[in-house]
Amino acid sequence: MEEALEAAVEGARADLQTEIGVAVTNHSSGQTVEINQDSEVRAASLSKVAVALSHLRHLKETDEPLTPHNRGLLEDSLVHSGNESTALLFDSLGEDDDAAATELTRTHRMLGATRTAADGGWGTETTTAADQSKVLTALGQTPDWVRQEDMEVIREFMSPELGYPSYTQQFGVGVLAESQSTPESTHVTEVVVKNGWLPNDDGRRNVGTMGQSTINGEVHDIAITTFGAPNPECGYDILDDLVLIIADKVQ
Repeated sequence: MEEALEAAVEGARADLQTEIGVAVTNHSSGQTVEINQDSEVRAASLSKVAVALSHLRHLKETDEPLTPHNRGLLEDSLVHSGNESTALLFDSLGEDDDAAATELTRTHRMLGATRTAADGGWGTETTTAADQSKVLTALGQTPDWVRQEDMEVIREFMSPELGYPSYTQQFGVGVLAESQSTPESTHVTEVVVKNGWLPNDDGRRNVGTMGQSTINGEVHDIAITTFGAPNPECGYDILDDLVLIIADKVQ
């Protein structure tokens, strides 16, 4: 797997001037594959997972329930990548943007993500594949600062129906939810995904994916970041190719 991924990463750098970071963990074997995992990109909508976790942490700390209204905000944020819903969840973290950003950064630190820090907002902060991999650990092992039933809500909204992923969930790790896309030797039984994309001022794109998938009976955390794609579709294709390489190499 590592050699195939390295070749693909180097090919994207040479042909598309795109920098890629990869962090893959096989929970069954404990094996990890990391390539340029500390390469920095804008978090874009990948940040929405940490915003959701921060909101749920706040609810447990204040002994408040997850209301139907805020459950709806989480669904729109994680399934449809709704920015307005995410902004409302972010606002719930503090009395102003700076206070909310401090709480979002606190969540990252509690997860062991050391290079991601919100700066007065969400989505524009820099992050790495290594840090996004740390965020993913919460999906597999609920931290004690989030209620288990609330974490199950996040997993539900990040889990596209196999064969019918939403527009925002159908690329990156989400490509594994499309059975016609996966290698013939690959059997996928579960997919959890959040994707993100954001242009820089020069038009080059930050496009990333983070998620978890059970491939041939083994649970894998997958975090991939890219920077430099000339358009969104190019970024999506790069992510799809890398995720399918990972799936193909799982024996």
